[in-house]
Amino acid sequence: MTETDALERLGLSPGEAKVYRALLSLESASVGPIAHISGVSRSKIYEVLEKLSTKGLTSQIIAGGKTLYRASGPTTLLELLEKRKTELEQEEKEVNKLIPELLSITPRHAKAVEFFEGFAGLKEARESLLASMKKGDVALVLGAPRIANEKWETWFLDYHRRRESRGIGIRILFNSDNRDYGSKRTRFRLTKVRYLPDNFTNPAWFDVFNDNALIVVLPKGEKPYAIIVRDKPFTDSVRAYFEMVWKISTD
Repeated sequence: MTETDALERLGLSPGEAKVYRALLSLESASVGPIAHISGVSRSKIYEVLEKLSTKGLTSQIIAGGKTLYRASGPTTLLELLEKRKTELEQEEKEVNKLIPELLSITPRHAKAVEFFEGFAGLKEARESLLASMKKGDVALVLGAPRIANEKWETWFLDYHRRRESRGIGIRILFNSDNRDYGSKRTRFRLTKVRYLPDNFTNPAWFDVFNDNALIVVLPKGEKPYAIIVRDKPFTDSVRAYFEMVWKISTD
């Protein structure tokens, strides 16, 4: 594992990791040398420095009328790691609260739960939920796995083109190994993308379409299946969980 890889596992984006390493080698510097050594464009360098500052990894000084930036010592990374441990412990508690809510859906709610099997079933489920959305609505996707994009990218791209044309927004939390597909999504309007911490990677995902939740599972070597849950309290729980994870995920 490279130093940059290790920094990304702590929650830094690739650009943040490059800039932080550059600052460590420079001790203190203005934007020009930082951009040159890190390889991050000047148009994005201020945004990256601001994000590193928010994480406590950089500071700035004024010298000779110029603003210089410096990296916090590497031991600051331990504090960042402790913070992420606390956040992940909170996430685990939220997941444990979410599971009983799903299991509590009994036969009296049968009409609120629909089961779909295979890729054709998955498409039917997602298309029906997209059809229920109107202009200005925003869908949520939590845990978009790489294997799904590798299998069905052509359909996904067509889906997003149609969604965009209808003025429907989307916020997607991709698994951390899915950055190349995530970058393709940012080319669409009304689209925001972030990436989950490494230990959140899994073969399933949750979607939220207004008051409906979609759970998609991709068992290894078996047909995928999807479950639509038309239950507002459950969907609100998924939405709240999404918002909490969004805050600790990286761009």
